[in-house]
Amino acid sequence: MSPAIEIIIDTDIGDDVDDALAIAWALRRPELDIRAVTTVFGPVDKRAQLVAKLLQLFGRADIPFAAGEGQPLSVPAGDPRQAWLTREPNQYPLVLPGEPLPAPASCGGEELLARTIEAHAGDIWLVSIGAMTNAARLIERRPATAAKLKGIACMAAETHLLRKEYN
Repeated sequence: MSPAIEIIIDTDIGDDVDDALAIAWALRRPELDIRAVTTVFGPVDKRAQLVAKLLQLFGRADIPFAAGEGQPLSVPAGDPRQAWLTREPNQYPLVLPGEPLPAPASCGGEELLARTIEAHAGDIWLVSIGAMTNAARLIERRPATAAKLKGIACMAAETHLLRKEYN
């Protein structure tokens, strides 16, 4: 059997079910080794709590997670997507008030990305399943670290709506 593929999942979990399902699927795949999870877009702290709940449900409190960038690099004034930056994710009511959840990493999303990439240089993929702000910031601010990724796999843009990705 070949070694597990090391990945970091960067997600905007909470609005549609696709990200939660993707993370749940990845958690159950023996060929994947999730090294970290970061959140992106809008209320990233609430998204991180959803990640914490999912990791807890799967008994994977060992996977570090952190809130990343909430504000996309490019959303023009008047763009209807601006409203999404402040509203609570649809799935957030699943996090009960006062519920004991795993704690996020002691650093923010960008730092968690950088530390994880450096610790697994050349062996880790960034799997971006949300807005690509964290990936863009990593490349912009830490190009030498970003160059140590094995690759980036992403689900980006909504071509059927004829608009570009946020970044």
